Order: sequence, then structure tokens, then C-alpha cells
Amino acid sequence: MKKYLMIPLLLLAIHVTAQQNPVAVQLEKMKDANRLAGTWTGEGWMLMPDGEKHLFDQTEVVAVQLNGGLLTIDGRGKDKKTGKPVHQAFTIFTYDNAKQNYRWTAAAFGYVADITPEVQPGSLIWSLPGRGGITRFTILYTANEWTEKGELSTDNGKSWVQNFEMHLKK
Repeated sequence: MKKYLMIPLLLLAIHVTAQQNPVAVQLEKMKDANRLAGTWTGEGWMLMPDGEKHLFDQTEVVAVQLNGGLLTIDGRGKDKKTGKPVHQAFTIFTYDNAKQNYRWTAAAFGYVADITPEVQPGSLIWSLPGRGGITRFTILYTANEWTEKGELSTDNGKSWVQNFEMHLKK
């Protein structure tokens, strides 16, 4: 009887140890993006609804939370001429073990978007639908440089027009 009882217990122990710790998985998935941690400053431009290109100074403060499992990103842009705020966004970026995907939850201009970004070492790409079409943002980063480009598609992603760019340094 003891032999028959030991087999299910042994199988249960093997099953439990074979499953990866969700915290370890999340930390591994976020490892590369954690290089973004720090204060970034630089400048950029954006096309406004009136078609005019506005230059701005940008600061992005990226903080590592939950021992590396989550990043918060606080972005603030000020018009180069007037110094007035032209952009403010707050983002929570993490890996969701339950859904097995990345989550980019951003708040800006009175809206909140929960997005599944494309994540590769050194890059983040996310898109969101809007009034005028699909807006796509691409961040390329190294340990000390961050380049971000924004594009708009009014034909479901067949063609893109750049409407935003910024270059930051740590």
C-alpha cells in the first residue's frame, strides 16, 4: 500500500518542481527592458493637428518596481518656445504571466490604453487605434540612448506617415 501511495506523491513533486516560478519568469522577461531605468532627457518634434511641427524638450523618468518585474515611465514634454507642457504620459510596463504577454498600460490626454506591445531586445513597439487611424510608436534603446518614432496610418497599416520623433540620452 505504501508503494502505491508514494507514486502519486512522487509524480506531484515532479510536476510542482517542473513549473517555473512566475516571479522568475517575469523577471527574466523584463530583464532587457530594465536597462531603461533612469532619467532620460532630450528633444523632439511632433506634428500638431494644425499641421505645424512643434519642437519640444522631453524628460522620461523610468523606475524599476517589484524588484525588476515592472517599470513605471513618467514622460513630460515642454514646448521649446514657450516652456508650456505639450505632453504628459504615465505608463506601467510589465510581463503578465497569466496571459503570457507583455502589458503596456498608458495614460495620457484623458485616455487610458492597455496595449500588448511587441518586445525585442532593445526595442518596444506598440499601436493603438484612434480617431484618425492607427498610431504606432517604436522605441529603440541602448544603455544610454533612446530614440522614439511615432507614425499614423489612415489605411489600416498599409502606409505610415511619421508625426513624432524624439532623441533622449541618459
